[in-house]
Amino acid sequence: MSISTIPLTEPCKKELLRIVKFVTDKELDTLLKTEPMFSVGGFRSQKPALLRKRLEQLVSGGGAVSSQIRATLAAHARTNSLLSHLSARTLIHGSAAWAALLGEHVFLVSALLDSRQELREQAELWMERTPHFLTMEPAQALAEIVEIFSDLIALVGAQPGQNIPVTKESWHEQRERLEQRVRALQSENRRLKGIDDKNNRTNEMLKKEIEKNDTLALKLKSAETQLRQACRELETTTAELQRETSRREERLQAALEISLAQEFHGWLTQARDLESAVLHPNSAHDAVVFAESALKKQAQIDRHSRNRLELTARLQQLQELIATVHATLQNAIHRSPELKQAEERLAQEINQIEGLIGAGQASAAPMEEALINRIHAAPDEALPRLRALPKLLKELKILNTDSLNRVEAEFTRRLSAIAAIGVPPDPERERRTDAASLLGRALAGQVPAILLLDGHNVIFGLPARYMPGRGKSVTDAQKRQNLVDDLIRITAPNPALRAILLFDGPTRSDATPAPNVSVTYSGGEGEHRADKVLIDKIRFLKGAYPEANLLLVSNDNDLCREARRLGAQNLSVLDFGGYL
Repeated sequence: MSISTIPLTEPCKKELLRIVKFVTDKELDTLLKTEPMFSVGGFRSQKPALLRKRLEQLVSGGGAVSSQIRATLAAHARTNSLLSHLSARTLIHGSAAWAALLGEHVFLVSALLDSRQELREQAELWMERTPHFLTMEPAQALAEIVEIFSDLIALVGAQPGQNIPVTKESWHEQRERLEQRVRALQSENRRLKGIDDKNNRTNEMLKKEIEKNDTLALKLKSAETQLRQACRELETTTAELQRETSRREERLQAALEISLAQEFHGWLTQARDLESAVLHPNSAHDAVVFAESALKKQAQIDRHSRNRLELTARLQQLQELIATVHATLQNAIHRSPELKQAEERLAQEINQIEGLIGAGQASAAPMEEALINRIHAAPDEALPRLRALPKLLKELKILNTDSLNRVEAEFTRRLSAIAAIGVPPDPERERRTDAASLLGRALAGQVPAILLLDGHNVIFGLPARYMPGRGKSVTDAQKRQNLVDDLIRITAPNPALRAILLFDGPTRSDATPAPNVSVTYSGGEGEHRADKVLIDKIRFLKGAYPEANLLLVSNDNDLCREARRLGAQNLSVLDFGGYL
């Protein structure tokens, strides 16, 4: 491949390309006419530069060169006049000396271009080795060459060790080597000078880049400082905004609770006045006058009762009249047709009225009738405590299914009626100002109020109600839910009382399990988190509504002391438990 099957070193390639430059235009024209490698590509003899370029490609490419091209190149090699006259054995034997004197690349290229196959093969073996030849000083190499030619020198009359006369050919060769060395040094000098200039420019650029980098570093440091400051300000602003948003929501919720309590209380004022007038009649009247007055008042405030009363009176009148008609028919000798028609029409209207008011149904059992009468006669404030009555009656199996259903329906209807206006106030409690009495009046709907509860404190303060008995297990979530259920139960008939239940919790959350009951988890970290939220609510409510009735249920002395300072009343957990 090329002039060698072994890849050439860079110095060898340069030496080979130098030899190509010495090929004459005539020799190139001869190669164009005789070499098949020049027949492809449209080369012309008038363009020697292209032919020389083609020759460079051939000798440095991947294809094998012909013997003619090899001979043409060998004719222009530096050592052709010397090496071509020596035997291959002589050249191989003193290869290290020849390489030291002539230069390794010059000697290798000359051997590769030689016409002798033996020398070319040995040159490729030298190419494979690293280093190619043994290192030898020029003086030693010269001595070895003299030793090789000692016989020839003696034959021509020279003695070993004597100075060999300089021939014209050796002088030209030495001059060519020196010129080549000078050119190489000049080229190296130019290269180094270019590198030095480039290095100076690079240093200047590096200096500018360092200055720019220092400036950017200062700007970056300043920007980082500003960024950290902005981040701190943003965190502070975000925290303040979050606190303000949370407080605003709490204030809105508290204001809503106060407004709803006052509004519901306003709705119930008239009903309370009417109920108070009914429960406290003038003692100067006798029972009949009092009953008639009560019936008239009932007829005024309840259209259903008035209509039923009128129908009942009409029914009694019709029954008396039909009894007279029956007696007349029994005693009449001659009956008029109109009297019989009157009896039928009276019976028809009586049946219709009885169907409307429920009269004429199957007579109730004594127990059923007594229970229904006592349900309607029981005081309003006592009736909620009898919620379990229908269930107990069902378990005792005192009444049959129909009777039990009628008793339960009357009980539900009675509860629904009092739920609309709340439990009537206790006259004795109205004259007391303590927190328990205030809660009683609020539960009765007499005054609007806000009930705030320290959830976990209430649960631990009522162990008999919320803590499991021995051998049982109740989760904390179930304890909290039981307290919520109790609040919903006692406040459901009394919309003028708003209950706010606070628990410690890792995440802030709010829920409304009933229209007038809200449950809040404080969120945040540390102890007494719910206490802080309770104090904030009391402070806001008293600031916005100084006349608001606030009740705090807790056994925490510090919390109760702060609540009283802000204007709220505190109720012990045991006193609150009496209402459950």
